[in-house]
Amino acid sequence: MTKIILISLAVMLTSGCALQTELNKFKKGQGDTPKQENQTEQVQPDLSKEEEEFNNSGQAKAIINESDLWMVYENENAGFELKYPHNVSMEKEEGKMFLSVNIMDIDEMEEEAPLGFGKKMALANQKSLEDKEYGKSVDFQLENSKKVRELSLTNAQEFMVLTRFEVCDVAFERKLYFFNNNQQVVITLKTDKENILKEMPEYFKLNKENCGEEQIWNFDLQETFYNNLVNEVGSKTALEWFKTFDEIVDTIKFEGEEEEEEIKTSNLNLIQGSWISLDNAKSVIKFTSSTKIDYYENKKLAEDSFDIEEDHLTVGADEDLFEYTIVKITDTNLILTYLPRGNTLLYERINY
Repeated sequence: MTKIILISLAVMLTSGCALQTELNKFKKGQGDTPKQENQTEQVQPDLSKEEEEFNNSGQAKAIINESDLWMVYENENAGFELKYPHNVSMEKEEGKMFLSVNIMDIDEMEEEAPLGFGKKMALANQKSLEDKEYGKSVDFQLENSKKVRELSLTNAQEFMVLTRFEVCDVAFERKLYFFNNNQQVVITLKTDKENILKEMPEYFKLNKENCGEEQIWNFDLQETFYNNLVNEVGSKTALEWFKTFDEIVDTIKFEGEEEEEEIKTSNLNLIQGSWISLDNAKSVIKFTSSTKIDYYENKKLAEDSFDIEEDHLTVGADEDLFEYTIVKITDTNLILTYLPRGNTLLYERINY
């Protein structure tokens, strides 16, 4: 009996030492990591040749902006497209903001029309916006919301409408009004007024005599309402509506925009470097990515910022603005026309 106990103790001690040795090895980073019997190994799926090519092409990583997954609206006549998120609909759906795009050919418009959307007003505002001026108001614009918004190929009136016609009306509309391809475009984003009335009651009041139990605007607070939204102060519904409009406008792209950008990029790349005047060898101009430097007899005379839009080159700003037409630009030659005189300037590329 005693032998059996001793042998059992010996076996237990030996097993315990062996187990402790293995544990010590594991603690020191030696030995195999214990595996669970039911552990499932990760199996990589077999990819087709096309899938591998797609993953390696970089296209699989192309969705870097949320707007890449948005729905697209495009209009060939007006020559533009925009995107809008999934909490916005172009059909009236409960729980979603409503987006409308109204397009009219200017030639087919009546001279005068309700809310100022007539041909006479359109032509006047088209000219104003070309000059980066706001022009005349259409619709019921909130005064302090009016501003010129620069788009890639044109300018637009941006404004907010909070009420129309009569005192009881309450609206929440942000609008963009512009012209392209001889088309008048009005983009409107509306949101549900009931939620904002509940979430921001401080901006509204009762007028039982004229409107019964309906909440109406406290008109003295409309400008404050807009200014607070600009500064990101407001209810969830109001801020979502306000920000979504800006995000939609930022997605607007016009036909020919990419080609124009390619021309601009090409001209910008080509013009960088040093050019000697073929009319006066003492005169040298140098373009960096953002500045033009004038030298005469190796002495710097001036340095100004410049910008290129297609074949139009502008140097400096305000009273010291100089304008040129890029007649020709290659790897070796540059021909400019100085505006408004119209004299031609010839240059040849040099290392300077």
